[in-house]
Amino acid sequence: GYESFLAASLRQLRGVIMSSVKRALFERVLSDSHSGDDHWMQKNKIPTVTLDRNKASQHAKTLRPDVKGTKTVFGQLFCQLHGAQSSGSRTDASLLRNSHRAWYTILAGERADDYGGPYRDVFNQACQELMSSALHLFIPCPNNVANGGTNREKWVLNPKATDSISLAMYEFVGKLMGISMRTKNPLVVDLPSFVWKNLCNDQVSFTDVKAIDLDFAERLNMIIKLNETELAETQTKFLVQGLDGEVVELVPGGRSTAVTVETRSAYVEMAKLYRLHEIDRQCNAIARGLATQVPRNLLSVFTWNELELLVCGPPEVDINVLKLNTAYGEGLSEATFSVQLFWQVMEEFPQEARQKYIRFVWGRSRLPFSTADWERKHKINKFPKTPPDDYLPIGHTCFFTLDLPMYTSKQVCHDKLLYAVTHCIAIDADETTVARQAADGGEWVDDEDDEEQV
Repeated sequence: GYESFLAASLRQLRGVIMSSVKRALFERVLSDSHSGDDHWMQKNKIPTVTLDRNKASQHAKTLRPDVKGTKTVFGQLFCQLHGAQSSGSRTDASLLRNSHRAWYTILAGERADDYGGPYRDVFNQACQELMSSALHLFIPCPNNVANGGTNREKWVLNPKATDSISLAMYEFVGKLMGISMRTKNPLVVDLPSFVWKNLCNDQVSFTDVKAIDLDFAERLNMIIKLNETELAETQTKFLVQGLDGEVVELVPGGRSTAVTVETRSAYVEMAKLYRLHEIDRQCNAIARGLATQVPRNLLSVFTWNELELLVCGPPEVDINVLKLNTAYGEGLSEATFSVQLFWQVMEEFPQEARQKYIRFVWGRSRLPFSTADWERKHKINKFPKTPPDDYLPIGHTCFFTLDLPMYTSKQVCHDKLLYAVTHCIAIDADETTVARQAADGGEWVDDEDDEEQV
């Protein structure tokens, strides 16, 4: 496709231009194309999505992937905001370019009015579904399956997901990536370097494949080093194992064509080439969706690591950063005894518990990329009821606020906080008219068996 001279020049210099300079350029371009801000969304509620999380929960119990994108939270978002090209119901992509929220959320059967909390919560839930067996779009990387090598936490695109619905769903993943960059609401997806490199027009190499499939790389290396007798004993044919473990012929009749000393170099190159382009269609689909929200050519100025940070946010919850961006309600300060207990507990929490806390009070699991991206400060208010040790803390995801009982010991604070962030994540406490109307809906019966294997 067309690439401007400026973008091409910047791409060549992506590794030497300061990140802050690139971010400033990128943010300026985005600000010129926003469709509205948070006030506009709260007033107009366009587009609005109605999500039935009970439907998603009931479907999860079937242990079947949502291959048509209709049952999961991600699937419901996909149907209402993207859908199949031929459906005629696709939302105008430009409407999703809001600077704060891409859509207004109604949670059927839950008493919630969306001032940002429900939006962030379902965004986070869609991420969790993507990185699980709830959907078929991503699968654990080979190093995860083999329990060896590095990057075992990474997920890769499913080579089998090439039907029209799956490719449309990948496009929607790309849209969500672009939305996350606009709204500074992280899309937490653990993808390997070669996916990010594809999206920012960087050169993908076999090193990127090796990073998530060490066994495959070592086997190819071994084939090059074996002598004629040793190679014959391996009975290697012109076959390659894909990311999903499926075996594919590299040449017609590859199952019966032995790799010899004379042909092994060609075999290795063919195997590498196959792996480098195995999921091109899926990556291209994500790129198409991404391009509807952000100018893809401009992404060429970023390294793949920088692009991952823009989309996913910092992977670790830094308590010092959270402290610096915390305000306190009436009668509280950082010196208050119970507040000090709270920070001691947070500092001792492992990353998983810290992420759960951020979701508990903000509906997302990662902090913003930089201080400039904080749309509001984290706030701690005093929970006035007594005796305080009998009560759990309360999170307000719309306002990034914690109501903290004045606990009398660190152990009580630890136990109550950990229980709350682990078990009390339902959004069901708003008393507005919209919230009451939302709470009246949500009944779901699974009256169709429309699952297919992918």
